[in-house]
Formats: sequence, C-alpha cells, structure tokens
Amino acid sequence: MKKNSYLFVIQLISLMMVFTYNIVLARNLGPAEYGDFSTAFSFVSIAYVICLLGADITAFKFIAIAYDKKNIGEVKAFIKFVVVTTVGISCLFYLICFSTYFIVIYYTSIKTVHPVFLAIVFIPFMSLCFFFYKVLISLSQPILSNFIYKLMLNGMVFLLLMISTSELMQLTAKIAIFMVLVPWIVVLIILLYLVIKTTQLLYVETQIIKPKSWIVAGVSSMPFSLSLMAIANLGIIAAEFFLHDEQMVGAFASASWIAQLFNSIFVSLAFTVSLSQASVYVENNQSAGLYALLKKHLITTSIFSLLFLITVILFGKEILSLYGEYYTSAYSVLIWLAIMQSLIVICCIAIPILNYMKRYLLTIIFSVAVIVLILPLAYFLNIYYSEDGIAVALLIAVLIGFLTPQIYLFLDMRKKALAEIIKGTSNNS
Repeated sequence: MKKNSYLFVIQLISLMMVFTYNIVLARNLGPAEYGDFSTAFSFVSIAYVICLLGADITAFKFIAIAYDKKNIGEVKAFIKFVVVTTVGISCLFYLICFSTYFIVIYYTSIKTVHPVFLAIVFIPFMSLCFFFYKVLISLSQPILSNFIYKLMLNGMVFLLLMISTSELMQLTAKIAIFMVLVPWIVVLIILLYLVIKTTQLLYVETQIIKPKSWIVAGVSSMPFSLSLMAIANLGIIAAEFFLHDEQMVGAFASASWIAQLFNSIFVSLAFTVSLSQASVYVENNQSAGLYALLKKHLITTSIFSLLFLITVILFGKEILSLYGEYYTSAYSVLIWLAIMQSLIVICCIAIPILNYMKRYLLTIIFSVAVIVLILPLAYFLNIYYSEDGIAVALLIAVLIGFLTPQIYLFLDMRKKALAEIIKGTSNNS
C-alpha cells in the first residue's frame, strides 16, 4: 500500500508538470502552431512504439520471470535483441521520412517544413527510453523507474520550456519539439546505467537467444501497445488531416492532452502494480488470484474514472480556458475523450494478460481493430459532426477494442476461479 501511495504521488506531480508545460506551449505558440507541435509529437509517439515490436509489454513477462530465476543471461539476451530491432526499424522510419521530406521540398509548392521532420530524429531514443523504463519496473524497482521516467523527464522538459519562453528566444513549434524531446536522451542514459548496475549485465554471458518466442509474443502484443499509445495521437493526426480550421486542431489537441493525462497516471500505475503480479498468476495457473486482481483493478479504476468524468463535466471549460479562450471551443470534445480515456484505464490490463496466457490471436484481433477503425470512422463522422465526430470515432474504437476483451477475460477468469474453488473444496472433503 505504501509503494502504491508513492507511485500515485509521483504520477500526480508528473501530471501537474505536464499539464503546466502544455498550457505554456499552447499560450505561447497559439492554436495553429500548437496543433503542428501536437501532430509532430503524436507521430513520433506512435513510431517509437512500433519500433519496440511489443517489447515494452513482454518485458513484464520475460524480464520479470528471468530475473526472478536469477537468469541474468536471458535478461541480457532479451535486451540486446530489443536494442538491435529498435535501431533497425528506426532506420526504416528515417528512410521513409527523409524521402518524404525531399519530395515535399523539391516537388511541391510547400516550403515550410513541418516539425514532424525534426521529431523523427528522436524516435530510437524515445523507444529505448520507454523500454528501459519498463525493464527497471520488471526488475522490481517501480518507484525509482517512475521517479526517473516521470518526474525527472517531465522536470527537464518543464525547465527547458521555461527557458525557451523567456525574452531571449522566440518559441516556435520546431523549438518546442527540440525542448520536449532532448530530455528523453538524458533519461535513457540514466535508465540504462541503472539497469546495468542492477543486473550486472556486463559481467554475465549472453545466453543463446530465442528470438522466435520473443517475436511471437512481442508482435502479438505490439498492436495493443500501439493502440494504447496511438488512440489519442491518431485522434490529433486525424484532426490535422480532416479539420479545415487549423486553430481547431490546436483546440482538439488541448482536449486530447487533458484527457490523456488521466490515462498516463492510471494506466502506468495499473501496469506497474498489476502486470508483474498477473504474469506470476498466469505462470502458476492461479485463476482465483488473477480473478481477484481483476476485480480489485475494476473497482479502483471505476471509482477514479467516475471522479474524473464529474470533474471534466463541471470544470472542463475552465480547465480549457487555461490554455487560452479559443480552446474552450473543444469542451464537448473533451467530454467525449474523457469517457474514452476512462474506459481505457478500466480495461487496460485485459489484453496484456490475454497475451501472457498465449491467446495471441485474440490480442491481435482486438488491438488491430482499434487502430484500423479510428481513421475511417473519424473521416466519416467528421463529415457530419466535425471535431466531435472524430472524438466519437475514438470512443467507438475503444468500446470494440478494449471493453470487449475486458468483459471476455473477466467472465473467463470468474468461471475458472469458481471451478478452482469448487475443486479445492472437494479435495478438502
């Protein structure tokens, strides 16, 4: 309980910093430039998850179990495998993006370079930073990992943005991208050092790697990781493509970031607290323990989600007005996105657990459904309902891709837990 309290405080302070520096960005950039910044950041947030091939989720299983068995050689092999694949896929992103850059500059009339072309440089650093954050959690150091990845990272971003908004510098979307993403490199170095120090990786032999099992587990869980990270970001990208008003893109982005703050606190907290324990329950076939964990998660997240929704409904316009008066036009968008993020928080651990149970086909189907549905739904609903239609499209995708597997897993574990109890009772008789 004490550990959970520390984690919650870390997440809360981190939330305050992210919330504050987004207000600083929105006020200094204006809705149109803030929309460009948000689109660029959304793109690289999706890209760095793709580069990991699901390793951020499978780390909880492979790293936690191998470390628990003192099998550091396997930990080292898994980390080396992830680093190599991340760098390789990042190079493909570089090739695609720089080719697009030259086509845009030399073969079109567009001469203003979008900040996304600066942001893509940071993709591998963000990928590995996020991965080593999950590795450190898997090594039973959740408080330290969250302190570094949440507080230290956002603290550095906050400090750099405060400097960039001084009279010495004119803040633009490109400068903002640089200020926000450079701290990821610093935090990556710190996390890597701590992982090496904790496991003594440099002093153990690398075991024979087993990439087939890692790739199968990782690729099957990657769509979930991508859908979890990409939902809000795809919404912002859809707004950039489909909305005719550039300023409304910025307003949509402000509503998206506010709703996503709730997600970032409680999804991260749920993963930190629940997934390592869930992997142990699955490994030991303890259905009753897993069912109890699911119930506890459902009750806790439902209470906090309800409080969040009430806050958004009552004070949403006032919160948006902190970004600037124009941003209050996204109040209805904020309500839809708050409902969506609440459902994600409640349902977030279902697909990773199904993945641990090797129900890979189910995890792929549900996760891919989220990603595939968003843009087509956003396009058609935007025609009739504009920015609200894009927000509703995200909510529909979440209902199908997150709520459905949550119901399926809960009912399945309930059935198995009851059977386990009945079997235990008959054996005692």
